[in-house]
Amino acid sequence: MTGSYKNHGPEGAPIAEKILREVGGFTEEEIKTITNAIAHHSEKEIISDDPYVEIVKDVDVLDSSLYRNAEGYYRIHKAPKIFEKYLKRIKSVRAELGLNPEKPFR
Repeated sequence: MTGSYKNHGPEGAPIAEKILREVGGFTEEEIKTITNAIAHHSEKEIISDDPYVEIVKDVDVLDSSLYRNAEGYYRIHKAPKIFEKYLKRIKSVRAELGLNPEKPFR
């Protein structure tokens, strides 16, 4: 809503909650699961015990890797150790999907 990506996970979760409540048809548990996954999806360097958080992280990192210049963006904006964890996650997801893990970026 602000055009900034900074803290977009934690700031987006309440927005998603509002939308889910307006749409209706979701249980409290489903809303909590979805908003928690949104709130924590940017923490790709952290492996959680929540499979929903992890799958949203995987989807997000795979999607992001398909954008032109994504590798350069990550290298500039992420600490080297975090970039390596992103790269490892992208390669892992690509391998699981039967895609070439050695070509992690578009």
